[in-house]
Parts: sequence; structure tokens; C-alpha cells
Amino acid sequence: MVKEVNSIRGGEILSSPVITDEKEILLPVGTVLKSEYMELLLSMSVFYVEIEDCCKFDKISNRILKDSVKENYVNKIEKILENHIYTNKYILQKAKKISKEIQEFAENLDCNIIYDYPSRTPNLYEHTLMVTILSLMIAKKINISQERKYEIALGCLLHDLGLRYVTVPYMYMDINKLSASDVFEYKKHTILAYTVLDSENHWFPEISKNMVLSHHEKMDGSGFPLKQREQNIECRIIQLCDTFDCMISGMEGKCYSVNEAMNIISSEAGKKYDKELIKILFSFIAKYPSGVKVKLSNGKSGIVVRQSNHGDLPVIQYLTEDNRNIVENGFCNLEKTSGIFIENVIE
Repeated sequence: MVKEVNSIRGGEILSSPVITDEKEILLPVGTVLKSEYMELLLSMSVFYVEIEDCCKFDKISNRILKDSVKENYVNKIEKILENHIYTNKYILQKAKKISKEIQEFAENLDCNIIYDYPSRTPNLYEHTLMVTILSLMIAKKINISQERKYEIALGCLLHDLGLRYVTVPYMYMDINKLSASDVFEYKKHTILAYTVLDSENHWFPEISKNMVLSHHEKMDGSGFPLKQREQNIECRIIQLCDTFDCMISGMEGKCYSVNEAMNIISSEAGKKYDKELIKILFSFIAKYPSGVKVKLSNGKSGIVVRQSNHGDLPVIQYLTEDNRNIVENGFCNLEKTSGIFIENVIE
């Protein structure tokens, strides 16, 4: 689970290492955190860490892809974005093969079940992968042709290519606190990527280029770089999926829990984002991922142990009053229990 550094109390155990910008391990997996670590981590612009849940329980997590599969794709995407040189066309064209691989993977996903999509720390390559998969899952649900799905995959895979050309830090970024020059620098990333890919027009589709250029546009004209209101379906798909995964991962903004991100995006349905696409995306994403602790309307607390057929009605295992231990055989399937619902998520 992801925890804010400024909320560390001491005793938490790292489930993922803390790595510096130079890719050196600052704190390894298994480190028992101390409250005095907070100042050091914050001074190094580490605002979130991944820690083990103090509750041990038999949860059933249904992730969109296994860690080994994710790592394989992430490594391939990293090689393209990290090794890309402006004039090196060969590197960019490797995206064609990866696009087809991920398209085939997404085609085999069951979009009629509920998937866990927990918050995580920001990583450009993982973000790129997840935006691609989410976009393809939506495309599958609305019966977009295979050719257009391939164009969607290409656009998603290279949508943040421009971030490799800007110097503004984009992890946990608060755009409202940036200087005017930094905001300008950051917003250039869509145009820079489009410019690079426009020179590749012999193999990079027009719709994919438009997705790269407009993935930060909004239906109400509040986006950038062109403040466009009218967008085709492919662009509306990436705008939604990019925003959702940025909120979940802390890419280009604050990191939110899944239910917080869903609530924020839902409040902007039909305004900034396509209402029907939101409905489709949230139809296969769990509002409360496995492992999340919740407060129920019956006054009890519990932890999500598995999903049901409804994204906001998971199976709960009750916790003791201190929220640290499970109650044996104390289960509640919200899908089959009338009158009990989740009031809020608890730390």
C-alpha cells in the first residue's frame, strides 16, 4: 500500500525500495521505518513510499497483469524512451512491435470482471503501459476495429515521449506551485513529442499523432496545448485513461486512492471527460482494491479481501477495534448484504 511520507509514525515496513534519482537504493525492501526518516526522505523529494499492510489476511487480488508480465513490457518501453535520440528512427519504430504485443494481450483480457488497480509510486514506463492497456480495454468494450486499436496502442505508447525533452520534474508535481517558466516548459512536452513523431509520418498514423498532441486536452477547453473542445473518440479515450492513471500513480500530479480518483473524475463527467467512456472504464476497475481498509455503515471496520461482480461492493473481512487484526470468519459480501455499504477508506 502507498503511504505519504509525512504520515509515517514509525514501525512501517517497506514493501518496495526507496531509490534515488541516480538509481541508487536509499532504503531496501524490508526496512523498518522510523519517524526521523521523514525529514530525510522529504528533503530528497520522496513524498510517498510503499509499505506492507500490518494486517495479514488471505486476500485474493485480481490484477490486470502479473508482475512478471508488467516488468517485461515496462523494460521494453523504457528502452525505447530512454535510448531514443531525435534522429534515431529505428528506436522509435520498435514501438510498432510492442504495440501489437500489448494489443494482443489486452484482447485476451476479460473486460466483464472487476480488476484491482491499487495506487502506486510514479514510474513513466509503467504509467505508459497502463494507459495503453486501459485504453485498449475501453476500445474493446466499444467494438473499435483492430486497425484502430493498433493506432490507439501506438499513440498511447509514445504519448509521453516529450517528457524526455523537458527538465521540469513531473513526479508528484503541483502545477499550481510551478513558476510560469516551468509551467511553459512542462506543457511543451505534448508539442515536442508531436513534432518528433510528425517527422515519422511514413509509419506513424495521423490519429496516433493527434493522441500524442491532445492527451492533455479537455472537453471543456481547459486542457493544453491548444485548448481544443472537439476531439475524436481515440483522443477522448487517452485523455481519460491518462488522467486516471496519473492520479493513481502520482505522475504529473498528486497521488490519489482509487476511490478518490474515481470520485473526482466522475464529478467532471460530461464536462472535462466523456461520460460514457468513464462509465465503461469504471465498469472493470474496483473502486476499493483488495487490501484497502474501509469503514462500513454498520459501524464496523474491515479490509477488502476480494471483489464481487460490482466494483463498489467487494467482500470485506472484519477487523478488530484497533484495525490491526482480522476477525476470523468475519466476512461480509456487500453484493449480497442489504443495507450495508462502505462509508469511507481508513488509513
